[in-house]
Amino acid sequence: MAARQNWDFALHIKGVSLKTLDMSRLAEYMKEFAALMGEGASPKFAGIVQGSVVMRARDCNEHMGLTRQRLLSAVNDEAPGHSAYQKIENLMRKDGARGDIIDSQKSVILSFDSRKAANDDVREIIIHDNGEIDGTVVGIAGADDTAHVRLQVYGGKVETVTVRDMALARELATRFRLGPVRVYVHGTWKRTKEGVWEPNRIYADRIEDLDSDSVHDVFRELATIPGNGWSDVKDANELWKKIRGLDDSSP
Repeated sequence: MAARQNWDFALHIKGVSLKTLDMSRLAEYMKEFAALMGEGASPKFAGIVQGSVVMRARDCNEHMGLTRQRLLSAVNDEAPGHSAYQKIENLMRKDGARGDIIDSQKSVILSFDSRKAANDDVREIIIHDNGEIDGTVVGIAGADDTAHVRLQVYGGKVETVTVRDMALARELATRFRLGPVRVYVHGTWKRTKEGVWEPNRIYADRIEDLDSDSVHDVFRELATIPGNGWSDVKDANELWKKIRGLDDSSP
């Protein structure tokens, strides 16, 4: 059986070499590469390959799939690790370089686009789509042929949904300050200059009541089912938070 590689992920910086990069710049790349992998990976330096600079790291996370998922999703605006992704991209832009994150099988997991201009004006984008919002009804008002329902979602933020069907509005009113509901909506979402998608003008189509059990209770129940994997996890709730990027250690 072939021996395991002594590294798991590498930052491949193309268009530069160890002779053209200052040590301080190498340190910047190394710092952001570690931040990109995340504290949960406890990354350990595993060497540099000359030519194009290939900076290798060992993943010490007991759930290595979490690090891979973090790397795969880092291009998304709100993903854990996105800040480090942007910083590496900016470094490459300044150095006239380009690059990838690869695994030990030389498969590309993540690429950096250093061709984007540093002063790109990020436009505010609005799209039409269908979606759903989960939250608690904390307010409802309306004096014309529409009602405006306020939903407090995860994290405490309040979103406003317009309701044109008065029967649906009255149904939502009966849920005021009760359990969580899911409101199926259509309308527009706006991408801000900070890269965050926010509801813009959304209209309610239908609702359904959600189970008020906590995530902890759900995973405790799942752990009682033999053979599904969750019973082998020491703290399923914490693992779920890491997968979703909700743990406090995520930058």
